[in-house]
Order: sequence, then structure tokens, then C-alpha cells
Amino acid sequence: MNYKDKSIHKGIIHLFVGIILVVSLIYSILLLGYSWIVEDNIFNRIVTEEANYIEKIYKEEKKLVEPRAPFLTLYPGWDELPVDIYLQHLKDVNQVEFKSGDRISLYVHPLEIEGESAVLVADITKYEVGRDYLPVVSMALLALLAVVAALATYMAYYLAKKTLKPLERLTNKIDLNPSIDDGFSGEFPKNEIGMLAETIELSFKKTQELLSREENFTRDVSHELRTPTTVIKNVIAELKQNDTLSAKQLNYLEDNTLRIEQIINTLLALARNEATLLEPIRFIDVLEDVVVSHFELSKHEGFTLQMDVSESLQVSGNKNLLQLLINNLISNAIHYSSDHRLKIYSDEGAVIIFENETDYIHKDNPISPKVKRESSQGIGLGLFLVERVCLALSWEVDVEVSNGQFRIIINTSPKNL
Repeated sequence: MNYKDKSIHKGIIHLFVGIILVVSLIYSILLLGYSWIVEDNIFNRIVTEEANYIEKIYKEEKKLVEPRAPFLTLYPGWDELPVDIYLQHLKDVNQVEFKSGDRISLYVHPLEIEGESAVLVADITKYEVGRDYLPVVSMALLALLAVVAALATYMAYYLAKKTLKPLERLTNKIDLNPSIDDGFSGEFPKNEIGMLAETIELSFKKTQELLSREENFTRDVSHELRTPTTVIKNVIAELKQNDTLSAKQLNYLEDNTLRIEQIINTLLALARNEATLLEPIRFIDVLEDVVVSHFELSKHEGFTLQMDVSESLQVSGNKNLLQLLINNLISNAIHYSSDHRLKIYSDEGAVIIFENETDYIHKDNPISPKVKRESSQGIGLGLFLVERVCLALSWEVDVEVSNGQFRIIINTSPKNL
């Protein structure tokens, strides 16, 4: 469909010009009608005043005077009038304006003089201007109507162009560049067009977030679940050969089964739209719940967890995602810390630090996907998932390695938000 043929721009011009033409036509008709009414009233007043004069003189002097104006004639009765006028009177006794022949106009006024009926007739044919000037007036009105139509077309075009220019710019920008950057709506005026641009920007961002979550979910599921499932498959293969499992193999089986559960919970939480619903949360409450219920802490008695978090620290986040984040970081410390120790403490403001000793030198950013140490059984998505969770919570996460200390630094209230 060619949308330009049905554009709002053309619609506004047609509507505006149409309204102007209709209003002008109605005004012209009213103007002509008013002129005829004024002309008729003038003739009626002249005839009425002359009739009053004749009646007055008759009362004072007892004589019937002739009308003073040459176009006035006094008839002694209706039957003395021309036949066609008399016949019209018989059809409508209240009629005061009569047409005789092709172009003769008469106004009549009946008089009562000593019980006798007389009729004063005014032949106003020579004095009518409306009928004579009708062609000229009509042409003048048509010319004026054409000028008004031209002005209306210009004004409609100008107003439509000025009003719809932001909308056309919005349409062209989306048509030429389907991607929408941050601040897209700021280019448009703060009116309905700006509101539409802002709505489009928000809708596009939500769509992009949904697509990104789907893409990340598919990638993470296809990668992160391979390691624990591979371990479980290897244990099952050994079980088929030996019919028995060692305590170490049973631990592998249990740990990786629980790990699969944890990964699935994390990925499903990130994939849900509810993950973006934030609320005020007291961090220490969630931390204590995670520590009490963590599936690996109870099996590693030699692991030390030190917590030094302010009880007043409150963060804006999602409780489920925060639990998954802390679970992931604790599990990572259990498996990879050099001294089997993890310290969780809060810095100034809303910064939370997870710190443990490490003897491994990271050549790449540990948060990046597929970055891992040689002894890791995973494929390097553990800390990458931590970054994903922080991104979903609108937090900032950074890694710092210095003096044998490995720190995950999470800022729950970035200044740029």
C-alpha cells in the first residue's frame, strides 16, 4: 500500500480547505438572503408609512388624497387591481408581495376608510437592486471564494507541514534506521509526537531486552549445562562398568546435580520478565537466608565464611536474583579460593565486596564468557552469569586481583543511574 496517497498531510489540507469552502459558501448564501430581507423591509416600510399618511389626512380633512410618490397607486378595492394580482390575493389574503408578468414586483397595503376597503399598491420594479445586481454579486462572491480557497490551501499546507514535520521525521528515521539508540525521543518536541517517540523507544528497548534475554538464555543453557551433564554421564558410565561408586564419585554426582539445578534456576530467573521488577531489600536478610540454605556450605566444614555487612544496607533489587547471585559467588569461592575462605563486606555507600585469596594469575577479564582457570571443570560462564544478574538488577560489577586477593566488587547504586 502506498501510504503517501493517504497521508495525514493531505488529509489535513483537504479537511481544512473543505471546511473553509463550506463556511464561505454558507456565509455567501446568508449574505444574499440578508440583502433581500433588508430590501423587502425597506419597501414595506415605505408603503406602510404612506398608508398611515393617507389615513391620517382622511381623518383630519375627510378627503382621500393621492399618494405622494409616483410609484404608489391607490385603488378603491381589491377587485380594481389587475386580474392576476386579484387572483393571487384570493389564494392568499395575507400576501403582501406580488409578481405580475415577467419582471413586475408589487407591494400592497390594505386601508380601512369609513368601512370601505382601499388598497395602496407600490410598483417597486424600477427600484429593485438585488435582482439586477445578482449576477455581479454572485461573480464577486465566487471570485472571493476562490481567493479564500487559495489562502486556505496555503495556510493548510503550511500548518500541516509545520505540525507534521516532527511526525514525518520520526517515521523516516524509523523507516531508514530500525535500530533506536538511547535518547532517541529527546530529538522530538515535548508534545504528542514526543510522547509517541518515547513510547516507541521504550517498546523497542523492551523488545530488545526480550530478544537479548532469549539469546543469552539459549546460549547459556547450551554451554553451561554441558559440564555438569558430562560429569554425570561419566559417573554413570563408570557405574555401568564397576556397578559401584566411590564416595568421591557420589559427591561428584550430587554436586553436579545440584549445580544443574542452580544453573537452571539462575537462567530461568534471568529469562523471566519478573526479573526486572525491583524493590527495596535489606541485603543482610537475603545473605543470611542464602548462607543457611546453601547446598555446599554444609559439606565443606573447612570453608570459612566471614560476613561484615552493615545491617542498615538496603539495595534496590529482585530478591530471587539476589539469592542466585550470592549462591553463585559462594559456590565459586568454595571451588576456587586458595585458602577456602570468603569474606563478604560492604564498603562506603552501597558497594558490596566478595573477597577470597587466589594463587591464579588471570590473563583476561574473569567476568568475560569462556574465561576460566585450567583446573576449572566448567566452561567459564560462572562469573559471566554474575555479570548478567547485575545487569538485570541495574548494578555495576567489577573484578580486582591484587596481592593475592580476588575481589568481586558490586555497586548496587551506580551514580549514572
